[in-house]
Amino acid sequence: MTEPAADPAVPGRLAGRLSHAVQEAEGAVADLIPASLADEDRSWIARRTVGVFIGAIIAYLVLLLMQGGTTGNWSDPAARAEEIIKTVVVPIVTLVLGYYFGQSRKG
Repeated sequence: MTEPAADPAVPGRLAGRLSHAVQEAEGAVADLIPASLADEDRSWIARRTVGVFIGAIIAYLVLLLMQGGTTGNWSDPAARAEEIIKTVVVPIVTLVLGYYFGQSRKG
């Protein structure tokens, strides 16, 4: 039986395993480091902006419902609701999803 140090293939295998272990350790340490204050600020701003946007859209749709209920004419509020969904909601949702999925690929 030979000792591992006498076998020339052992140091290469160990070096490969060691470099892989070092990379995993560095990744684990990076995960333990808390997010910087700038990252937290950006996240807070993004959440507040999306919250205000959702609130404004809901308020607009409620006003359209009230207009349709009081006038009895549902075709105009329905057309306006369809227009706002096509022109505002879909692009913003696409933008937010693209941003978050783009961020997950970088990390």
